[in-house]
This record gives sequence, structure tokens and C-alpha cells, in this order.
Amino acid sequence: AINARKVKDVSDLLTAYNQTGSADLIVKLVRNQAELEISILTAAYIITEAGPTQAAFSKLVVPSSPSGTIAASRSTNNAPLNSLLDGRLEDGYGPVFGNNAYLGTYRIDLGSTKTVNSVTNWTANHNGNRGPQNVTIYASTSKNDPGWDLTNRSRFTPIGTIDTTMVKPETFNAASIRAKPGQSLGRYRWIYWQTNPVTNKGENTAFQELAVESSPAR
Repeated sequence: AINARKVKDVSDLLTAYNQTGSADLIVKLVRNQAELEISILTAAYIITEAGPTQAAFSKLVVPSSPSGTIAASRSTNNAPLNSLLDGRLEDGYGPVFGNNAYLGTYRIDLGSTKTVNSVTNWTANHNGNRGPQNVTIYASTSKNDPGWDLTNRSRFTPIGTIDTTMVKPETFNAASIRAKPGQSLGRYRWIYWQTNPVTNKGENTAFQELAVESSPAR
């Protein structure tokens, strides 16, 4: 159980976790035939929202201005890469990585080191299978372009992973990693979204918008 809500499968687990918001997690489990209760004081949490139109979003509203400048680790298909920062959700593929393209990565350069409060992604469930997300967020404080080798821990810090592949998607879907009130995810200049295919055919998520909520570092 999570915060007194029973869970019986992965879908229940994700639903319960998403509904905790910024509250601490109280996890009840059975280990070695003994019931345990564990408190997890999370520094970050994930929230999700979905709807039939862009106007339906009330918690995770698409920002009207871009967070920075965008780049990708490899070529993308369909929409221009800058459409990920245009403030609009379209029922299309967006600038999608090709089928069976693993570890395709988007990146936003914030322009300077800033205090990052949240990282949010919006997707379209185009053709009924491109809405789920399987993405790990990384960040870097490098003054110069840190490149794309996210395994280099001297340059990159993993922020967290979003996996909504067990959640039934709607027309548009959003997921956000957020810091608790009064806290932050850290101070960074570069934010990376490393993605993986989400269907058994190796098809990638149709990302529509990417955003970083930040404030100037003190």
C-alpha cells in the first residue's frame, strides 16, 4: 500500500504514487513474511495529467514562452525540433525519433545556471500508441556544451525517470518531475530527456512540448 491505498499491480502502484503529490510516501509491504511500514521523505515527486485538448490542462499548463534553446542527439522525423518549445499541443508525431531508436535524447540549454524547480513533458497519443513516456531526466552544470555521454557522472546528474507505459493514455498527456515546496531539483544549465521506445514495434513517444521551470541561481 502507498499512503493507505492498496496496490495490486504496477498500474495501481503508479496511480497511487502519482496521487501522493508532494506528500511523504508511507509504503506498507511484506518482506520475509513480516509486514513493514517505511516512510520515504522524497525530495522530488512526479505528477501526471491528461486531457482531450490543451485547454483541459489545469495542473500542468503548457508554458507560453520557451525555457531555452533545444537540440537533439540524433535526427528526428516529422515536425521541426523547435516545435517542442512553441507552446502548442498538436495531435501528431512531433519531432519523433525513428522506430527502434533507443536512448534518443532531447536537450534544453537554459542559457545560464539556474535553480530548477520542475521538468515537464507533454505528449500526443497519435495513432493510439504514442502517448506513453519512458524517459530519464539528466542535468548538467557545465559552462560549455557537455556533449551527449550521459554516463559521465563528472558532467551529468540523473534527476529521475518517468515511465507511464502502464497508464492508459488520453489524446494529450503530461508528466512532471517536481521539487517539494521550498526545495529545488538542483542548479543546472542543461536539461536532458533520454528516451526509449514505448511500443512492441519499437515506436517512440510523440513528444509535443518540453519545459523547465526555473529561477536564476543565487
